[in-house]
Amino acid sequence: MLGEKKSKVAVSALFIIAMWGTLWLTRRQPYELLPLAVLVTLVIETGVILFSLREKKLWKTLVLVIAANLISFLLPYLFLYLDQKSFAGGMGIREILDKGPFYIVGAFYLIITLVIEVPIVYVGLKSEMKNKKRGLLTIIASNVVTTALVCVAERMICRGHW
Repeated sequence: MLGEKKSKVAVSALFIIAMWGTLWLTRRQPYELLPLAVLVTLVIETGVILFSLREKKLWKTLVLVIAANLISFLLPYLFLYLDQKSFAGGMGIREILDKGPFYIVGAFYLIITLVIEVPIVYVGLKSEMKNKKRGLLTIIASNVVTTALVCVAERMICRGHW
Protein backbone atom coordinates (compact mmCIF):
# COMPACT_ATOMS: atom_id res chain seq x y z
CA MET A 1 0.00 0.00 0.00
CA LEU A 2 2.77 2.42 0.95
CA GLY A 3 4.71 1.52 -2.21
CA GLU A 4 1.69 2.40 -4.34
CA LYS A 5 1.47 5.90 -2.88
CA LYS A 6 5.15 6.54 -3.53
CA SER A 7 4.86 5.47 -7.15
CA LYS A 8 1.75 7.63 -7.65
CA VAL A 9 3.63 10.62 -6.22
CA ALA A 10 6.64 9.93 -8.45
CA VAL A 11 4.46 9.56 -11.55
CA SER A 12 2.53 12.71 -10.65
CA ALA A 13 5.76 14.66 -10.13
CA LEU A 14 7.09 13.45 -13.50
CA PHE A 15 3.82 14.41 -15.18
CA ILE A 16 3.94 17.88 -13.64
CA ILE A 17 7.55 18.36 -14.72
CA ALA A 18 6.73 17.15 -18.25
CA MET A 19 3.77 19.50 -18.49
CA TRP A 20 5.51 22.49 -16.95
CA GLY A 21 8.84 22.30 -18.79
CA THR A 22 11.71 23.44 -16.63
CA LEU A 23 11.90 22.77 -12.91
CA TRP A 24 13.77 25.69 -11.35
CA LEU A 25 16.21 24.86 -8.57
CA THR A 26 16.97 28.47 -7.65
CA ARG A 27 14.72 31.18 -6.28
CA ARG A 28 15.27 33.28 -9.39
CA GLN A 29 13.72 32.39 -12.71
CA PRO A 30 14.60 33.86 -16.13
CA TYR A 31 11.49 36.07 -16.31
CA GLU A 32 12.75 37.90 -13.21
CA LEU A 33 15.88 38.90 -15.15
CA LEU A 34 13.85 40.11 -18.12
CA PRO A 35 13.74 43.84 -17.24
CA LEU A 36 17.51 44.00 -16.72
CA ALA A 37 18.15 41.89 -19.82
CA VAL A 38 15.96 44.22 -21.90
CA LEU A 39 17.73 47.33 -20.61
CA VAL A 40 21.23 45.92 -21.19
CA THR A 41 20.25 44.65 -24.65
CA LEU A 42 18.79 47.98 -25.73
CA VAL A 43 21.79 49.97 -24.46
CA ILE A 44 24.39 47.70 -26.06
CA GLU A 45 22.63 47.22 -29.40
CA THR A 46 21.72 50.90 -29.78
CA GLY A 47 25.20 52.08 -28.73
CA VAL A 48 27.08 49.71 -31.02
CA ILE A 49 24.82 50.38 -34.01
CA LEU A 50 25.16 54.16 -33.61
CA PHE A 51 28.88 53.83 -34.37
CA SER A 52 28.14 52.55 -37.88
CA LEU A 53 25.87 55.45 -38.84
CA ARG A 54 26.82 58.52 -40.86
CA GLU A 55 24.65 60.71 -38.69
CA LYS A 56 23.99 59.64 -35.14
CA LYS A 57 20.22 59.14 -35.20
CA LEU A 58 19.69 58.07 -31.59
CA TRP A 59 15.89 58.09 -31.51
CA LYS A 60 15.45 56.35 -34.85
CA THR A 61 17.97 53.69 -33.88
CA LEU A 62 16.43 53.21 -30.44
CA VAL A 63 12.88 52.92 -31.81
CA LEU A 64 13.99 50.35 -34.43
CA VAL A 65 15.94 48.32 -31.85
CA ILE A 66 12.99 48.37 -29.42
CA ALA A 67 10.51 47.38 -32.16
CA ALA A 68 12.74 44.57 -33.45
CA ASN A 69 13.33 43.17 -29.97
CA LEU A 70 9.66 43.37 -29.11
CA ILE A 71 8.64 41.55 -32.29
CA SER A 72 11.21 38.78 -31.79
CA PHE A 73 10.11 38.40 -28.15
CA LEU A 74 6.38 38.20 -28.94
CA LEU A 75 6.61 36.07 -32.09
CA PRO A 76 6.71 32.69 -30.27
CA TYR A 77 3.63 33.72 -28.27
CA LEU A 78 1.83 34.60 -31.51
CA PHE A 79 2.70 31.22 -33.03
CA LEU A 80 1.41 29.42 -29.94
CA TYR A 81 -1.78 31.50 -30.00
CA LEU A 82 -2.40 30.71 -33.68
CA ASP A 83 -1.59 27.05 -33.09
CA GLN A 84 -4.02 26.90 -30.16
CA LYS A 85 -6.79 28.55 -32.20
CA SER A 86 -6.89 25.44 -34.39
CA PHE A 87 -8.02 23.36 -31.40
CA ALA A 88 -11.55 23.67 -30.08
CA GLY A 89 -11.48 25.93 -27.04
CA GLY A 90 -7.84 26.95 -27.50
CA MET A 91 -6.05 29.07 -24.92
CA GLY A 92 -6.66 32.77 -24.64
CA ILE A 93 -3.90 35.38 -24.83
CA ARG A 94 -3.63 35.62 -21.03
CA GLU A 95 -3.19 31.85 -20.65
CA ILE A 96 -0.55 31.82 -23.37
CA LEU A 97 1.40 34.62 -21.70
CA ASP A 98 1.26 32.73 -18.41
CA LYS A 99 2.27 29.45 -20.08
CA GLY A 100 5.70 30.72 -21.19
CA PRO A 101 8.53 31.41 -20.73
CA PHE A 102 9.49 31.36 -24.39
CA TYR A 103 12.24 33.86 -23.77
CA ILE A 104 14.71 31.51 -22.08
CA VAL A 105 17.69 32.40 -24.21
CA GLY A 106 19.39 29.69 -26.22
CA ALA A 107 20.18 28.69 -29.80
CA PHE A 108 16.57 28.99 -30.97
CA TYR A 109 16.34 32.50 -29.55
CA LEU A 110 19.55 33.46 -31.37
CA ILE A 111 18.05 32.22 -34.65
CA ILE A 112 14.86 34.25 -34.04
CA THR A 113 17.01 37.27 -33.21
CA LEU A 114 19.02 37.01 -36.41
CA VAL A 115 16.03 36.28 -38.65
CA ILE A 116 13.69 38.91 -37.18
CA GLU A 117 15.69 41.70 -35.54
CA VAL A 118 18.60 42.07 -37.96
CA PRO A 119 16.48 42.71 -41.08
CA ILE A 120 14.19 45.17 -39.27
CA VAL A 121 17.07 47.27 -37.93
CA TYR A 122 19.16 46.97 -41.11
CA VAL A 123 16.36 48.01 -43.48
CA GLY A 124 15.38 50.88 -41.18
CA LEU A 125 18.92 52.25 -40.94
CA LYS A 126 20.47 51.22 -44.27
CA SER A 127 20.25 54.72 -45.73
CA GLU A 128 22.03 56.15 -42.67
CA MET A 129 25.03 53.79 -42.82
CA LYS A 130 28.46 54.87 -43.99
CA ASN A 131 29.36 51.33 -45.05
CA LYS A 132 26.37 49.04 -45.54
CA LYS A 133 28.32 45.77 -45.22
CA ARG A 134 30.01 46.95 -42.04
CA GLY A 135 26.67 48.20 -40.74
CA LEU A 136 25.02 44.83 -41.34
CA LEU A 137 27.89 43.00 -39.64
CA THR A 138 27.68 45.44 -36.72
CA ILE A 139 23.97 44.74 -36.27
CA ILE A 140 24.57 40.98 -36.42
CA ALA A 141 27.50 41.18 -33.98
CA SER A 142 25.60 43.34 -31.49
CA ASN A 143 22.67 40.89 -31.53
CA VAL A 144 24.95 37.86 -31.11
CA VAL A 145 26.81 39.53 -28.22
CA THR A 146 23.67 40.59 -26.35
CA THR A 147 22.03 37.19 -26.87
CA ALA A 148 25.17 35.44 -25.59
CA LEU A 149 25.39 37.77 -22.57
CA VAL A 150 21.78 37.16 -21.58
CA CYS A 151 22.18 33.42 -22.15
CA VAL A 152 25.26 33.22 -19.90
CA ALA A 153 23.66 35.44 -17.23
CA GLU A 154 20.52 33.27 -17.18
CA ARG A 155 22.59 30.08 -16.85
CA MET A 156 24.70 31.56 -14.04
CA ILE A 157 21.83 33.04 -12.03
CA CYS A 158 18.98 30.62 -12.77
CA ARG A 159 19.49 26.92 -12.37
CA GLY A 160 16.95 24.33 -13.42
CA HIS A 161 16.42 21.22 -15.44
CA TRP A 162 13.88 19.97 -17.95
